[in-house]
Amino acid sequence: MKKCALILALSLTTSVHPIYAKLTLKKALESAYFTPQIEAKREETRAKHELHVQAKSGFLPKITAGVSHQKQQSVQSDDSEGRDTRAKTMQFTDQGYVALKQNIFKGGSTLAAMDKANADVYRAWAELEAEEQKVLSEGAAAYLELVASKKNIEVSEQNVKFLKQAFFAADKKYQVGEETITNVSAAKAELIAGEAELISAKAEYDNAKANFLFKTGLKPEENIEEPAVPTFMPKTLDLAIGLSDDHNPNIKSTQFAIDSADAEADSVTGALLPSIDFSVEAARQRTRNKKPQLNQAGNLAAGNTFATPVTVKTEMSIPLYEGGEIRSKRRQSLKTITAQKVHLQKVRNEVRQAIERLWNKHAALQNTFSAYQQVVKASNQALNSLVEEQKAGSKTLLEVLKQQKEHFQRQKKLVDTEKDYLKNAYEFTAVMGILTPQRLKLDVKVVDLKEDYSNTKVQF
Repeated sequence: MKKCALILALSLTTSVHPIYAKLTLKKALESAYFTPQIEAKREETRAKHELHVQAKSGFLPKITAGVSHQKQQSVQSDDSEGRDTRAKTMQFTDQGYVALKQNIFKGGSTLAAMDKANADVYRAWAELEAEEQKVLSEGAAAYLELVASKKNIEVSEQNVKFLKQAFFAADKKYQVGEETITNVSAAKAELIAGEAELISAKAEYDNAKANFLFKTGLKPEENIEEPAVPTFMPKTLDLAIGLSDDHNPNIKSTQFAIDSADAEADSVTGALLPSIDFSVEAARQRTRNKKPQLNQAGNLAAGNTFATPVTVKTEMSIPLYEGGEIRSKRRQSLKTITAQKVHLQKVRNEVRQAIERLWNKHAALQNTFSAYQQVVKASNQALNSLVEEQKAGSKTLLEVLKQQKEHFQRQKKLVDTEKDYLKNAYEFTAVMGILTPQRLKLDVKVVDLKEDYSNTKVQF
């Protein structure tokens, strides 16, 4: 019987020949780090980087160019006595222009908009970090389910093998009158139940393989390495709480949400202050009269005239009353800041509660796992003793079958307890915010969006 043992040190650097390659937790998490689910989130986060460029545009000039064509027609009539004349004139004006407008002061709204953009980008980073750790945690859970379901198949196969031997031995004894039909029937019933357990275990393994493929993008292999608890687990509850305060992505995201709301309030306040703009517009106009006219020399001319007007303007506008809309938005922004601060405290309390719950669960599962290791060991010894005593005639087959059934259930319980213990450990580190590729020592190029953000900020 394969013993379940807890590995206390995680080895991530062992390399083996491809023919004997194992499916490892490290390999699974490296694949999970680049699944479509997380890649889509990364692209959404990169899109947020453009918020800085959009906010910065308030500092830059706006340059426009355009052309226009205008047709003007007038009709003059003289209905005085003795006259009945009508004069019709038609004038065409073509114009091309270039205009530049530069904001000089906008009540600080542009600076506030840039601060808000930065806060929103940092918040998106925190949300991405949360998604990455969720993906890694789910990948670890899928791997552990795969390992546990495979162990359950092995345990069920051992159980079926034992029950087959017990049934065939009982049947042979029955043929020579040394065993009762009751014991033979009981052995057969236990065998059928054991085979049903094996079928169920194989179905669970197939489900675990499908879930593992979905979560990690890897096809499960038959040779699976035994996982271990993370080596970077904190030693004390206080240390775990301190790490969560500094690293939990939800806490960081809410903190940046407060910064964003604060900058939004400043931006709205700026709309209540004076705004100063400088503008320059240069145009080229041509006016044509369809009806020829006499020029200064007394000759008929087509009537084309040209002009190049240039307008330079500095304008200051002061909002006096805007119907209460801006002031209402400012009050709304201030209330949003208060709400976000309250929400931050709520998030911190929730994280602390989760940390304490997972810490206590971790300790309980660790003790339970250790206890079940001893239980299975003692149960196996008891089973072996009963088998020997049955051979000697002091114990019955029914007693052996009962002990085997209890031993089988304890083996399954040990497998499930080990799985729950390890899953809780990875969930615990994810809630703290430290389940990162760096701490896991994954051989991946960690996606760092800072470079992309720096490159985006200098674009115009």
